[in-house]
Amino acid sequence: MNRKGIVSIALFDCVDIIQYIFPILHGEIGLGNYLLNHLYTWVDYRIEKVTEEEMEKRKLFRTIIEEMELKEGELMEFLSGGGRLLIELKTERAELKELKQFRDEDDQFMHTTQERKEFDVRIKELNVEIKDLQEEKDRLNSLFQVKKIVYEVAKKELDEYKKKRGKKGEIRVKLETILAQYGISRPEYHGGDLTGVKVKVLLQNIDKIFEEFKTEIMSIDDRAADDNEVTTQIEMYTHLGFILDGIFSMARTKCGDLTNDMIDLIRRMNKAALHLWRCLQMSMKGTKIHGLEDHLLKQMIKYNGTGDFTEDFVEQAHQYGVKEEARTRSLNRFQAFNSHSRWEFTSNQAGVQQAKEEVFAQSSRKRKRGSDDKIAASKLNRDERRMASLLAVENGKYEVVEDYRKRVARYENDNT
Repeated sequence: MNRKGIVSIALFDCVDIIQYIFPILHGEIGLGNYLLNHLYTWVDYRIEKVTEEEMEKRKLFRTIIEEMELKEGELMEFLSGGGRLLIELKTERAELKELKQFRDEDDQFMHTTQERKEFDVRIKELNVEIKDLQEEKDRLNSLFQVKKIVYEVAKKELDEYKKKRGKKGEIRVKLETILAQYGISRPEYHGGDLTGVKVKVLLQNIDKIFEEFKTEIMSIDDRAADDNEVTTQIEMYTHLGFILDGIFSMARTKCGDLTNDMIDLIRRMNKAALHLWRCLQMSMKGTKIHGLEDHLLKQMIKYNGTGDFTEDFVEQAHQYGVKEEARTRSLNRFQAFNSHSRWEFTSNQAGVQQAKEEVFAQSSRKRKRGSDDKIAASKLNRDERRMASLLAVENGKYEVVEDYRKRVARYENDNT
């Protein structure tokens, strides 16, 4: 348990894991957001130079998280073995108690006195086994709940500390401003994370965006990271972004269109992306990076392409939801619910869908002469940049960086 992003037992263990399709869009969203947030963490530690006090608070918080995850792992490990046995024993006991009381049409016991005595003996045995297992389960759960309470208290204290010193430093504000210039924002309805469209914009323009990041970072004299560290970090994040963009682009290949050359290329890209991921000390515990490492390519080969399984419609539903909320914001929740339901029912009618398609076809702008050539040239340019990043990683230029999160006030030592 708690390996490769697996933190709990399967909800439906009767469904084999191979039957679950890797979520291409949400995989891209999750990994793209993690890449950006990880760079921000590096900026906090090595550029903004987080104070020793905050480093200690974060270090303590990470220790608390590790202790909580350890207890959670012990509980989950028990549930996957002893927990299932406990359920089976309780089920058997309930069945025996019911069998013992079975009566026929004449209200006579259906089982003999001897059989019912045997039932009692077995029930007593089960009571002992169930008692021991239940006590162990309660003990492990109590230990986990205590750690969970400690985690919640520590998180609240750290959040309050961050709130007092300000959520973002000056450099973080500048980096967010650069993203805004590319139309990249963090909508609240998406939990403050980038949406699928914004992640694609980030990954496809990551060289330009991160080069501007680098310029801003280099302009700061009083930073812990030297020029070489800044250059290397930005290069690795940039190459990782381009390679991820290439992987998810090929992951959208329609079923039946996958070629052997594409399989070889995505295998190389996968290996390069995971190498950079580990070099940057990024967590391998997430389910999305686990899916990328162990499942995506296998599923693409199995179905000869996974583009027909994309879940883009789910992401689009977020945007529809925002529009609906804006349309009904003056209504109470009951009226808004009815309005949303009627609107959804009407919009899904075949006639309405056909009318939408006709209006869209009539109102859509026709491509100007040469626009197809521009699109083709843009795609070719992206492919070239992806290959350049892939070759840069395959040449063995990058190695695992030192975990800057474990450095305690190193910048102070450097200045003494």
